[in-house]
Amino acid sequence: IEGRLYTKTGKIDLVQHFEPAFGQPDMYMPAVLTPFGIVATTEHNATNSFSHWVWLWKSQWSATW
Repeated sequence: IEGRLYTKTGKIDLVQHFEPAFGQPDMYMPAVLTPFGIVATTEHNATNSFSHWVWLWKSQWSATW
């Protein structure tokens, strides 16, 4: 996953790249930076007929397993 953060708005453009062997196109995820992490949603494309929610947070915020 790579992306760009717009510091004045908190908007983030994320792109998830897949190995060419999987034959899946890159997945673009518009996101926003919040005090609780990054929240994003996947976009529809030819191989993705529905959206998914994505929430990324610091590992220190989670209990250890």
